[in-house]
Amino acid sequence: MCGRLNAFITAQRELKDMRRRFDRAGHEYEVARERHLSLRQSAAPEELSRSQAELTTARNAFDRARYTLMSGLATENRFETVEAVADAMAAHRRYFQQVCDKGREGHEEGGEPQTLVQEVVGAQIAAE
Repeated sequence: MCGRLNAFITAQRELKDMRRRFDRAGHEYEVARERHLSLRQSAAPEELSRSQAELTTARNAFDRARYTLMSGLATENRFETVEAVADAMAAHRRYFQQVCDKGREGHEEGGEPQTLVQEVVGAQIAAE
């Protein structure tokens, strides 16, 4: 269960990084576009070509970041989240069911609750 949870957390961090790169690329594209649009018609041809190259590079980086983000979102399986939560809840339910069962047995036999919890925890550790 921990492995699946770690995989989910890793995937979420990767998506967060993808979003951050997308936002940064979008900002850089907007800056390059504003710079290009602010040039005057009387600007030197080499300045225009340099500005056009910067704009093209920024647009390509933006498109790559957008594509990476969209494919990351598409491949993220939403059911993994539900499944991981359901597995965690089932594990908690089994644990507490064992504690309740041992508690009933111990109560009928006159046992101490602390000892019962230690028995269940010991059984869980031995099962792993």
